[in-house]
Amino acid sequence: MAKISKEIIMNETTKIRDIALKYCNGNGIDLGCGDEKICEEAIGIDSGLDFLYGPNKDNRNLSCVNIRKEIYDLKMFDDKSLDYVYTSHFLEHLPDPITMINDIERVLRPGGYFIVYLPDRLLYTEKNLEHHYMWTAREFSNIIPGNFEIVEMIEKYYDYSFFIVARKII
Repeated sequence: MAKISKEIIMNETTKIRDIALKYCNGNGIDLGCGDEKICEEAIGIDSGLDFLYGPNKDNRNLSCVNIRKEIYDLKMFDDKSLDYVYTSHFLEHLPDPITMINDIERVLRPGGYFIVYLPDRLLYTEKNLEHHYMWTAREFSNIIPGNFEIVEMIEKYYDYSFFIVARKII
């Protein structure tokens, strides 16, 4: 009798959690958290919608989402009110990621962390109509505002993603 193996599907946040958690202290958010936040204390924000396929196409458990809305900006948060913003495999879905990045800069306190885990455009080879933008780690580091310093960068993590942590210095 043949053995049936079950493929373990690992959430992107699960892949990076051990490395990212050290930056997730204090008051923070997980943008586009989906079915798994970076940590319990983070405010999880997700639309619960998949841009191309409709509401919750994967029938995910979205019970960890604290704020369910489409996310194009962070107007719901005050200036310099957050210690960290974590986002995994989300910014590439936005039609205007620069607006979001500028809003992240606005809501982070000096010393706060912008924690990013994204698919690398050279390593992620699947066609995905939900992706509006793709970067390499170096390309993405160049669009982070000038009042941040890169404190950690892993150019290839798992098969097709990169990880960057930038600290707001002013």
